[in-house]
Amino acid sequence: MSKDMFGAAKILKQCRNMDFLFERIQSPDPDVKKNNIEIIYNLLEDPTGATAIINTKNVEWEDVHSEAFRILRLAADNPVTAETFDDIGGIKQMLGYLEDTSHSKLFVEALDVAVCLSHTPRGRQALYTYGIVDYLLRTLVGNVQPDIYEISCHSIGTMSLYDKAAKDLTESGCTKNILDIMKNENFKWSPRHAALFALNQLLKCDIKNCENFLNAQGQTATTIF
Repeated sequence: MSKDMFGAAKILKQCRNMDFLFERIQSPDPDVKKNNIEIIYNLLEDPTGATAIINTKNVEWEDVHSEAFRILRLAADNPVTAETFDDIGGIKQMLGYLEDTSHSKLFVEALDVAVCLSHTPRGRQALYTYGIVDYLLRTLVGNVQPDIYEISCHSIGTMSLYDKAAKDLTESGCTKNILDIMKNENFKWSPRHAALFALNQLLKCDIKNCENFLNAQGQTATTIF
C-alpha cells in the first residue's frame, strides 16, 4: 500500500503516530524488519509521509537521526536487512551522510552503522562500491577523536574479508598508521584493541601486509606481540 500514492495517503490518515514503525524495525523477525524499512522508505518518498516520519515523537531532528541510527545499528548486521537497505539505496545514502554532516555525534553514529553493515557479505560489497575504503583511510591520517579511530579500525578489519577491499588496503600501506594507533598510550584500550584487530586481519589476508608491518618498525615490531 505504501508504494501507491493513494495507499500511502490512507496509511497516513489512519496512523497519526508513526512510532510503531520504529519499534517494529527492531523485531528479531527479518521479514518484519524488511517490511518496516520498506514502509518507512516509501513514506519518505511522499511529502506528507516524510513530514510524518520526521515529526515522529515530536523531537528535534538530531534526536530523530540518532534514533534512526540506533535502530539501523541493531539491524544492520543481519544479512537480509543489509540487502534490503542496499536495494533501496540506503548504504549509498549513509556514506553520503558521512560526507555531509558536521554534527560530530551523528557522524560517529552513522560511521558505526557502516561498521555493522561490514559484518555481512552484501554490506561489505556495497560499502566498497561506494568508496568506504578511501574514506576509512582518510580517517587514519586525520586528527580525529579516539572513538572514530576505533570504529574505522574495526571496519578496516571486517572490510579486509572482501578481496577487493583487502587489495586496496594492502596497497595503501595503512599498517603503519594502524600500528601507531595501537601503540598510542594516550588512548584507552578500546581503540587500541580495534587497531590490533585490524592489524590481525590485514596480516592474515596478504603477506605484503606482514612486510609493511616489519618495515614500519623493523624486526623489533614483533616484540609487540
